[in-house]
Amino acid sequence: MTGATWTKARRKELALRFLSAAFLIPFALIVVWYGGAVSAAGCAFVGAIMAYEWVRMTNSPSMKILVSLAIVPSFVALFAGTLAGGGALIICAILAGVTHPLASERFKSGFGLFYTAGMALAVYALRVESQWDGWLATLILMIIVWVSDSGAFFTGRTLGGPALTRISPSKTWSGAFGGIIFSVLAGFLVAHFVGGNGVYWGVAGGVISFAAQSGDMFESLMKRRLGVKDASSLLPGHGGVMDRIDGLGAAAALALAVLLAFPSIVHALGIVR
Repeated sequence: MTGATWTKARRKELALRFLSAAFLIPFALIVVWYGGAVSAAGCAFVGAIMAYEWVRMTNSPSMKILVSLAIVPSFVALFAGTLAGGGALIICAILAGVTHPLASERFKSGFGLFYTAGMALAVYALRVESQWDGWLATLILMIIVWVSDSGAFFTGRTLGGPALTRISPSKTWSGAFGGIIFSVLAGFLVAHFVGGNGVYWGVAGGVISFAAQSGDMFESLMKRRLGVKDASSLLPGHGGVMDRIDGLGAAAALALAVLLAFPSIVHALGIVR
């Protein structure tokens, strides 16, 4: 059981989270607002940082190679489109694997590049795809992910209860459900302001929250298997950039796949360009 306590350490953690958010949110909004080269550069920059964190977590000697390769997919997508960016991602992941000096670590290196650069590419592609209003879609996705994260944090810390999993004992079932409930409500609120089908938006909010929390849990699993607590210490209160982007990257990848596969949902949500 995880107790519902607001200790001094918890309050300090919250203050550090607000400090990090004061930097991250304006940066994210700039990347989303401008699109084009600014978005590509911003996503490539974030992908490179996460690749650095992956190298740090895995004690890889391929720092320069992985960080350099992580920049490529977003810029390829800028000049040649999303499909070409996806192809570049696969090629870069293969290169990251085959260039690792240890054969036993090659899959881990290739996967790390695919994972880190892939999350950055998903956010960029969601922003610039021409089949929907990319600015609006990405902004709403970010807001719902932030609502999910905040809702899970405050609900879990306030209500406590059983741990969600042994992988990450600080996460509780109450927090997980709180994040989903707040995200569903956020979806209904989005429908009120931007139009579209309210039921679709409510479902979208819940699915985005589930995807974001799943992405967070997946990264927690990887960190446990690698024997590290945080991806890095770059962000006070959050650990590393990967610790902050994991949920958003997973949600963006799912949103991109669903919108590309089912164009009718774009119209139902009212995010037509």
